[in-house]
Amino acid sequence: MSISDFWGLFSYLAALILGVFLVAKKIIRRPHFALRAAVCVAVIFLYKIGYDEMLRRLTIAESSKLVLRTIDSFNLYTLTMLSVGFCFECDIWAMLFCATSGYCMQHMSQRTYLILRWLFLPDASWLAGAALICAVTAVFYYGLYYAIIKKADYRGTMLDSRIQIMISFMGVAIMIFLSIYALRAAESYPILRVYVLLFSALCAVLAFFVEFGWLAAKKAEIESGMLRQLAEDARKNYLIESDIIEIMNIRCHDLNHALATLAVTDGTDEIASLQHTASVYDSIFKTGNHALDVTLTRISLLCEKKKITLTCSVDGTKLQHMSETDIYSLFSNLLFNAIEAIDGIDVPGRRLISLTTRDTPSAFTIHEENYMETTPQFEDGLPQTTKKDRLYHGFGTKNIRMVCEKYGGTCSMSASDGIFEVDIRLPHGD
Repeated sequence: MSISDFWGLFSYLAALILGVFLVAKKIIRRPHFALRAAVCVAVIFLYKIGYDEMLRRLTIAESSKLVLRTIDSFNLYTLTMLSVGFCFECDIWAMLFCATSGYCMQHMSQRTYLILRWLFLPDASWLAGAALICAVTAVFYYGLYYAIIKKADYRGTMLDSRIQIMISFMGVAIMIFLSIYALRAAESYPILRVYVLLFSALCAVLAFFVEFGWLAAKKAEIESGMLRQLAEDARKNYLIESDIIEIMNIRCHDLNHALATLAVTDGTDEIASLQHTASVYDSIFKTGNHALDVTLTRISLLCEKKKITLTCSVDGTKLQHMSETDIYSLFSNLLFNAIEAIDGIDVPGRRLISLTTRDTPSAFTIHEENYMETTPQFEDGLPQTTKKDRLYHGFGTKNIRMVCEKYGGTCSMSASDGIFEVDIRLPHGD
């Protein structure tokens, strides 16, 4: 095998494997990942070298060799797909997704390289060709990774549609067919060969964007469904908790009157203590907004149980234009996120949550801040969940933003020096 032949084999397989693993990068790795990856790379290279040697030794018709080369391409596609499953914790759909996307990345970069070389470097040495294919591959992979792959979220649930698998296989089949049969048929027609290469590259681009476009659509569908479910759950919870707190307040109010009457005849310390407890539960929050009172009462009881200090300076009268469910959802998510962030902190002096509001001529502002144990990563202005399955978590902050935008408001979140802050601006209601 000559140096140019070896380089052609190496560059082809290296680009294919790199593309597949670049897409699979976000998926959880299996134990001993480096060893598993090394085994997969070795198997793929040994297979390809052995298969090419077998073809070289066979004395059969060229048409039969074309069939064998087609089988070879499908075998490589299958091996890369199995490699994803061997190295990462994923199902068959994720394996297919990564293999198809990686194959498309390799295909579109290689076809672009072949077109550029035919147009501008037809007589170049293999070394110049090697430099060109490295440059083209680097540009494609870097651009696709940072523009699309990195922004996509598929670490949790992958697409599991039969339509997707059909489109994936059709895309790969078309690319392989064009690579083997169409290019051989156009061998004597240079211009036609360029057209075939261009069409083949466009098929790869189309298949790649179908994969990630479908993924984005699925993610948007799941997010929309989850947000709708959150809104419905918030409505139901608010109605239940509103009734519970109303009953609790009535009972505590009645108990207060009974204790007051009893205190006239028996003014013991125990009765005074009971009166204090009853009065606390009788009027924990009076913000001027019933939904906000219910929410803050619920949160304050949870904070008391968790030994978290909640300080509030809130005027709920400026929120009358908002629905009770939206108020409940906004403040519940805001404060539950704060409680979750504080839960891992052991220092009592840092188990604090502060909630304040301020009315200005232009807007009603809400400010919440709390300590945090670790600084979260932000994406699109929102902190990203640290849970493994991101697809089904992290909706609390999205729900906060959604409620704010519903009323023409804005929401900004920041984290620095161990403190997480949320600032919300809501226009005054009509």
